[in-house]
Amino acid sequence: FIEVSSLVAQPDGDPSAPDASEGLIQSGLPYGTGEGIDLLGRYWSIETRVGIDGSIENQQDLNYQIPSFPIYQRAPLFAVLPKSQVGLQQTSLRISFRTYESLLPQSTIFVVAPLGMDFGAAGGYCTRLTDQQIDAVFTEFNEILATKSPTRLPDYISCRVFDSQRLVLTNTEAVRGGRPLVPGPIYEFIVESMTNPQSTPEINLWRIEAYTETTFEKEVWAIDGYLIKPELTETSVASSNPA
Repeated sequence: FIEVSSLVAQPDGDPSAPDASEGLIQSGLPYGTGEGIDLLGRYWSIETRVGIDGSIENQQDLNYQIPSFPIYQRAPLFAVLPKSQVGLQQTSLRISFRTYESLLPQSTIFVVAPLGMDFGAAGGYCTRLTDQQIDAVFTEFNEILATKSPTRLPDYISCRVFDSQRLVLTNTEAVRGGRPLVPGPIYEFIVESMTNPQSTPEINLWRIEAYTETTFEKEVWAIDGYLIKPELTETSVASSNPA
């Protein structure tokens, strides 16, 4: 989704004229990456036309020199699997990802949940389970995300809650002489507790932003989130024959 906003100059100081508008559009992005957002050939244009046919004669306003945004490298794999899809219920998550380039020491990967998902207080750990307990949790999920033999994150990759909507994975190795998280394997990790929203978010997208050794700052990708099954409230059961 692309957010579009504009400011309309008020003619002759007319205070009744609308002065701003904004909205979301869904658009396909090119396959290649690029950072030349200020090149004339990559500018966006926004215009308003009135009338049913939208002909150029009915053009009301125009801006044809709107700088674009950079296209980042797409991450090759990203998946999220919940243990529960019930609204307002705490659940565990199984998250899987793969990158094209290495995650260097002190570099980070952000996992961004849809609005309404709640990871809890900032600074908390994704999990405090032991390796043996994590193995048991993996078996509780009904599906396999990407591989039957996932690669566990090495112990020098920490996973913490950045804020209620974001997780951050950090390569904690020293910058000088530290080990990178190598590309290639499909890494999986467990988020021990997260609270679902009451219903499916309007924009239901999970995102990953991996600040790897890629030329264009980061690898990114977004996937459709899972559907939330609203929790029934104020329910009761009564018998017509209590005897």
